Amino acid sequence: MKNTIDQKAREGYALELGKLIDDSFATFKKTFLVSGLGMLIVSAIMVLFYIGLMGSFFGFSNLSKTLLSIETLAKEPNFIIGSGIVSMFVSALFAPFTAGFIHLNHLAQTQKSFSIDNLFDFYKEPYYKQIFLGYLVIGGVTALFTTTLSLFGYEKINTFVQIIISLATLFTIPLIIYGKLNYTEALSKSVQLYAKQPIIILVAMLIAVIGMLLGIFILCVGIIFTIPFLYAMHYALYAQAIGFEKTASENQAT
Repeated sequence: MKNTIDQKAREGYALELGKLIDDSFATFKKTFLVSGLGMLIVSAIMVLFYIGLMGSFFGFSNLSKTLLSIETLAKEPNFIIGSGIVSMFVSALFAPFTAGFIHLNHLAQTQKSFSIDNLFDFYKEPYYKQIFLGYLVIGGVTALFTTTLSLFGYEKINTFVQIIISLATLFTIPLIIYGKLNYTEALSKSVQLYAKQPIIILVAMLIAVIGMLLGIFILCVGIIFTIPFLYAMHYALYAQAIGFEKTASENQAT
């Protein structure tokens, strides 16, 4: 599998936008209910985590006062730097959930059973360490750029920088969980792979975001249940760009 990844990173690969949309929507239809319920659980965990984090720094006695304190401190250099460091570790801590949401699509695509429990599959070795370290690096680079821009008053550029970093590192998790690469190899190969098809990847993810937002009104199920379309497109991009190594049983069948 590593040879295939190296070859694609070196020589490039083809992506068909129409097929990406079809494939992502096909897996989304199979997984949106489980993914949506999982998103509710993960969102609740994150809210509790952030409440606990804010409470430990600012106190639990008066939430409105805490929020006011954060708003007041938002432009303080020390707070900006501290927020960047916290964001770096939080993104790394919750990154295995992202892997779980992506993997639900793989299980659906390969006609295997799946449940909410699969969202926690990557909080164990050999995956957790590599995913955590990979997203610690991604979060660190993102925090470095966004914190520097904020300190110099260029907050409006932050979103653009975050989008570029997110797209360039899009393949990191799939390369770890399916390509069996360590985090340094996965980060390096992800940047190389993205550089081969930057426009189509950008357009595909933009379509996924639009589909997610339109789903609020068309499907009437709320954004919690349409966010997983992003992960479906994420999976479709990797599946079409790299593909998967066949198991012994699959090789025998062919």
